[in-house]
Amino acid sequence: MKRSITPVLFFITILFCATSAFALTASIGNAKMILNADVIEGTPTYVEKELIINNVNDIAVKVHMNAINDLEYITRIIDNDFILQPGEKKLARFRVRLDYGGNYDGMINIGFVPGEQTFGGAGVGLSSHIIIFATGPENPDKTAIPDWYEEEIGQYLPKDIETQNNVQEDNVQEEEQKGDSAIGKLANKFGFRIAGDDAPATATAPKRSNKGPLIALVIGIIAIIIGILIWLMMRL
Repeated sequence: MKRSITPVLFFITILFCATSAFALTASIGNAKMILNADVIEGTPTYVEKELIINNVNDIAVKVHMNAINDLEYITRIIDNDFILQPGEKKLARFRVRLDYGGNYDGMINIGFVPGEQTFGGAGVGLSSHIIIFATGPENPDKTAIPDWYEEEIGQYLPKDIETQNNVQEDNVQEEEQKGDSAIGKLANKFGFRIAGDDAPATATAPKRSNKGPLIALVIGIIAIIIGILIWLMMRL
């Protein structure tokens, strides 16, 4: 009886490995930044930093980034819409233009999809929380789009920006958010994870790439054949 159960357990183990091997994982090196800047009236101040983007998957991934909240209209993502090979990492630069002092609280969303897919499909995302404390004259309306937006930021955005920014909630891992702040609630809505200060962050998508089911089927068939062979050998 024990011998007949062995091939079945082997088969189940192989299938489990096959179905879990294609989950996409997102990884960044700095999930939160707190920056300081001095702004002189009439002179723009630029703050340029980098996000560490890691591809810890066994397949190539596409990466798209976009700024939201207080950073949306004042941040240019310099290194955007790139492909990372397995095990590769990139220092993705972004630049914030400050014309006024005050506190800026925003996030940069980082979306990952398999290399053969387009943004808006099955993928996973993370966010880097950016806080800037700037001295200088206060901005009476931080929600207004600056006059220089199109020249310095808008022209660099992809034409299909709305599609690329649409990270579907059901394709992103649901993770418990820390705290009940407005940033945390917004991150929870879009499926992004907020980590502690200067901490790396990872998230894993529950769905596989398009090739995953086919590969899993092939592995499953091989597992069945091996299981049958083992069972026949035990009966001899």
